[in-house]
Amino acid sequence: MTDQAVYTSTPQRIFIILIIERIFHAVCMGSAALLPFYFIGNGLDEIYFGSTSAISAVIAIIIILFLPFIMKKVRVKKIALASGMFFLSGYALLLYGNQQPESLKALGFVCVPLISAGWITHFTLGSIKVSAASSDTTRQQNFMIYAAFSTLGISLGPIIGKMVLSVDDSFSYLFGLLIALSLMGFMASIATGGGSADGLSTSTASETSRTDGIGEILQSPALFFVFMVLLQSAIFTIIINFQVVFGEQNGLSSSVFFTCWAIGIMVPRLVLGGWIAKRDNRIVLPILTACLGISLFALAAGPSSNLLYGMAAVSLGVFYGLSYPIVQAETVKYATISTRSFFLVAFSLAYFISYYVTPLAAGILVSIHGYNQLFFIAGLIAMSMVVAEFGFYRSRYSKQRTL
Repeated sequence: MTDQAVYTSTPQRIFIILIIERIFHAVCMGSAALLPFYFIGNGLDEIYFGSTSAISAVIAIIIILFLPFIMKKVRVKKIALASGMFFLSGYALLLYGNQQPESLKALGFVCVPLISAGWITHFTLGSIKVSAASSDTTRQQNFMIYAAFSTLGISLGPIIGKMVLSVDDSFSYLFGLLIALSLMGFMASIATGGGSADGLSTSTASETSRTDGIGEILQSPALFFVFMVLLQSAIFTIIINFQVVFGEQNGLSSSVFFTCWAIGIMVPRLVLGGWIAKRDNRIVLPILTACLGISLFALAAGPSSNLLYGMAAVSLGVFYGLSYPIVQAETVKYATISTRSFFLVAFSLAYFISYYVTPLAAGILVSIHGYNQLFFIAGLIAMSMVVAEFGFYRSRYSKQRTL
């Protein structure tokens, strides 16, 4: 059985429920962008937050490496439910720590990894389940739609958080709300049903066991896109994780940024997703990545008003939002049937290693050189990706012509 055949009974219904589940969990994860602001307000700093994220990177590696083996023994539905419990536990402990400030520093090293574990588990299973609910012709567009709602949730997290903090700046109401949203995500996971999840577990385990060996993996073109998402995740983390503090320090509204960022991602993905999916990725992907780099350089120049800040956010959202699902779909496209599940797991592993290691490096850089230099380096990373993408596609095209 291939992962494509798992959801043949009600793929559209499953896909809609997966989107609802993703929105709730994404809001919980997006709200974590307020944690640096929260920790700094309690006498800690960016390096502390980066250290908690580094621990989360270790958690990410452990979860993602062992997840395929766990899926052989445990129903996917139960694993999905665990992600909601991780979120709930993390924010419940933060609520407790908010009432006991003397324990906050120690609790941060537990809460942030717990929240991260919730997102890691959900994110990895989500990619596999969306792939399973899609045909080869609809997969890239479904990834585009799924990623759009994912970004909507992540962007709504800080916006909702700032609104709640305007009513009560102690973070108690916010952590309570996030506990409730974690429960909603938990209920959405239940609504996915058990049959489809069982099929997915069997499918993924069997495909993983059929992988022909390390040689096939190392020679696969899909490995290139795993490396690309490593860099793309670093850019995403730099854009998202420090905007609240950056905005506060420069008299700018982070709510404006996240609202415009969400619009920049959501609208093009939903309106242009189908059209982009029909275009030649050899041309589209490098162009989108180059435009992302230019947008980062614009952010590094330092917006002088909320209008310019919002324009930069829209630009970043458009070009990141359209390029990321292409990288994800290209990973699946260039993987063989026997390595597809492996590369989906590897994709998540690369994403989260970068996502949780980057804040530590970025925090150190910010403490020395400031935020503008950080965004400039992110632009350089994007431009290096453009060179790599052109080189990859040119090499593939040359090989095809010689065959």
